Amino acid sequence: MKEFPGIPINVDLKVEAAALAVSTLRRLGAEEQVILASFRSSTLRRVRALGYRGTTSLGRSEVARLLSLPALAQRGPLACPGRAAQLPLSLAQPWIVSRCHALGLRVDYWTVNDPAQARVFAALDPARIVPALR
Repeated sequence: MKEFPGIPINVDLKVEAAALAVSTLRRLGAEEQVILASFRSSTLRRVRALGYRGTTSLGRSEVARLLSLPALAQRGPLACPGRAAQLPLSLAQPWIVSRCHALGLRVDYWTVNDPAQARVFAALDPARIVPALR
């Protein structure tokens, strides 16, 4: 994080490492720079329950709710707890991006390694396009 000050970093928690991730990022003072993501909604609930102050993504069940319920039903007490919708390429559709933006969610697409494909997704106005690090 010292190498990339001010640049948001996305960490996808593949295993149940919520407590370790939160405590490490808190100790480093990096919560505001790191978006914690996971397919597992249970992992993200744990991250949030630990008081993580940074941004979290939506888990799989939260993305399903985002896509299936009317936008009006997803406000107030029913609002998704995450602030970032990190979506696979299969969900790169204008109505999905519009819904996310209407709900105050940033949109990130992963994994995009093809420059031509990145230009197509950039036209949808996501916050970020995430390439694979090799």
